[in-house]
Amino acid sequence: MLLAAGRGERLRPLTDTLPKALVYINGESLLERHLRRLSAAGITSVVINTGWCGEQIIERIASGRQYGVHVVFSPEYNHLLDTGGGILRALPLLGDEPFWVVNADIVCDWIPSAPSMPDDAMAQLVLVPNPGYRNMGYFGFRAVRVINKKNALYT
Repeated sequence: MLLAAGRGERLRPLTDTLPKALVYINGESLLERHLRRLSAAGITSVVINTGWCGEQIIERIASGRQYGVHVVFSPEYNHLLDTGGGILRALPLLGDEPFWVVNADIVCDWIPSAPSMPDDAMAQLVLVPNPGYRNMGYFGFRAVRVINKKNALYT
């Protein structure tokens, strides 16, 4: 699943009329870059949630065939549901197998592989060290527990 519903407040005025997932970097939108990388990793079906300017995403991506994947959209027309709500709304489209959730507005060189988790795990996170220009990250760990955001070292 690619999360592409966000408003992109920090990228304004660029995102006043463009969803942040369609912002171009090096000649390709962030969303298209993710779709190509997922396809190259063997992912064949992708759910994309849409919100702000979502019709532009639906028009640009269409069926996903040009990226080597089949795309289904999970629109959030009236109000954005945030990360958890967007995933919850899309669950009927995602099936019963483990799946990746990727923020469509990031640039990363991580190469996805088939999701695999221990039987007792609810989720896995792929994290990177918090960049120096940010005061804090979103996640921190002590042993195997997530700790509060105040001590977060990872994004």
